[in-house]
Amino acid sequence: MSSTQSSQGKYTMISSLTDSSFGIPTDVTFQIMGFEDGKEKEVLLGEVRGHKIILGMLSSVFKRGFFGPAKETKDIVPVKETTLEAFQKMLDYIYNKDIDWSALTVLELYDVVNLAEKYDI
Repeated sequence: MSSTQSSQGKYTMISSLTDSSFGIPTDVTFQIMGFEDGKEKEVLLGEVRGHKIILGMLSSVFKRGFFGPAKETKDIVPVKETTLEAFQKMLDYIYNKDIDWSALTVLELYDVVNLAEKYDI
């Protein structure tokens, strides 16, 4: 098997982790917080689940946050100043899921790029 085929198999396995039928549960839930149109109070916009080990391997920010001396001890992590869609796209990228980048608006791409920079991806 060539190295390309081997890598593709590994990436397929990583993307399979987000499928609950794969059998390996997630161990962190990101609660995306924000403001709905016309409302002044911050609300839960949605949740995105992941695996600390995968996220820590691909982001120095997640690595410090989950495994460093001041690590996050909770399994639920609030995330502010982003959209649910942008955060989901960033995790889809980490998990090597197919993303149709051409379907995103410039603003949506900007949100994902800002997150990637924030989380050092």
